[in-house]
Amino acid sequence: MSATKSEISAFLAKLNPLVAGDGFRILDTPKNMAFLTESGLNKAAIKEELLELKVRDYSRGPLPDDKPDRNPPLTGAFWIFKREFMGWDMYIKIYMEDAKAPIIAQCWSFHP
Repeated sequence: MSATKSEISAFLAKLNPLVAGDGFRILDTPKNMAFLTESGLNKAAIKEELLELKVRDYSRGPLPDDKPDRNPPLTGAFWIFKREFMGWDMYIKIYMEDAKAPIIAQCWSFHP
């Protein structure tokens, strides 16, 4: 599914206060942790970069969970962004569940 510019802007407007505050988490996946180790960065630096996401960085979404047998099921959506960061072409996958409070937002992927 492809989103309109206004839908992407609305997503980023919901995401940014979560990233800037305490309502956001970067998952410790093997690829994310390998990138942190290789780059020498920490999660705070990644959060700063996520705050710089723009509509032009959008790639795909909102997308449902690609693992429908997950228990418990994920009812939110994934948004994919691609952005150059420190010479790397980054793949950024963000999950957001905003149908109920509190809004849940997680970075599932931030790596080349």
